[in-house]
Amino acid sequence: MKKLVLIGALVATSSSYALELKNAEILEHHSWFSGPDNKITIIAGHIENNPNTYFSSASTSARADNARGTVNSNIYTNGSHGFSINNTSGSYQTYTVNIKLCANSTYCFHDQTTVGVYKGGSYSNSSNSYLTCSFSYAGNYTLEATTTISGDTSSNASGRASISVSK
Repeated sequence: MKKLVLIGALVATSSSYALELKNAEILEHHSWFSGPDNKITIIAGHIENNPNTYFSSASTSARADNARGTVNSNIYTNGSHGFSINNTSGSYQTYTVNIKLCANSTYCFHDQTTVGVYKGGSYSNSSNSYLTCSFSYAGNYTLEATTTISGDTSSNASGRASISVSK
């Protein structure tokens, strides 16, 4: 029997934006879910931001934490992300920061911010991403957190963990 993909009480909120911007402006921000089929039900996802005061040209970090649960129950997963950009190019630059937390490689919560940074400016943040999902079958699944910066400089990082689902 096919199970409908349910995105219940869609908690895709961007709570507490405590970002560190210096001579920079957020141009665009989006959060969304993705998944190819109905084998995993995504319940909710959101991101919480915390300021970071350490800078470099472009650096990223990502970590995923192990999770466990039972079949057809809510399993709460989380990842940690960090990034910093320091515009040393001599002119205004646009950067895109992508944060992603994926269960089983394809069921993902995405958060994307495009920021304009003036000459000598900087943008940094550390965030926690959360994805609540439910699995129809017992087994071990992967959880991957990814942080990517693109622009005149780039950086990416990822961290993997395990989701253990029992009957």
